[in-house]
Amino acid sequence: RNDPNGYLFDELVHVPLIFSGIGLKSKIITNMVRHVDIFPTIEDVISLPKKNDIDGESLLPLINGKKIHENPAYIESPPAVKEEHIKEKIIGIRTSSYKMLKQEDSGDVVELYDLANDPLEEENIVSSRPELVKEMENKLEEIMANKKIATPQDKVDLDKIQRELEK
Repeated sequence: RNDPNGYLFDELVHVPLIFSGIGLKSKIITNMVRHVDIFPTIEDVISLPKKNDIDGESLLPLINGKKIHENPAYIESPPAVKEEHIKEKIIGIRTSSYKMLKQEDSGDVVELYDLANDPLEEENIVSSRPELVKEMENKLEEIMANKKIATPQDKVDLDKIQRELEK
């Protein structure tokens, strides 16, 4: 399904994640994880010193069979350009149970889905669940407030990483 409004349905944003390497157990994990967790996981797997100034958490405990808490995932779409006008960028938050989408500029919440009972995201419950909308907006604000922004000074030292990999 492709939505002309730029909404982020799961079939557009759900990406399988595969980690493979020496010492990693073969395992299927059904937990929701986030793209921002990939680099901290790689850091953990190859024993690089951890940086506190990046988003995400290592998934290595989950890979090793331990339970970890679920972090909500921030999602966004680029602005859609169609018929000579630009539609607003959509941002949102997804948990394993719910997904909320809103227009970035106006802040209007436009979609809320109960993923446990409506996995195809066919029934927008934004009007009937104002308390949940507020809870999801608070989680989104917390993510936005804590998001770490990369600057030109934060360049990755590729030579250092290569040296670590060769050890």
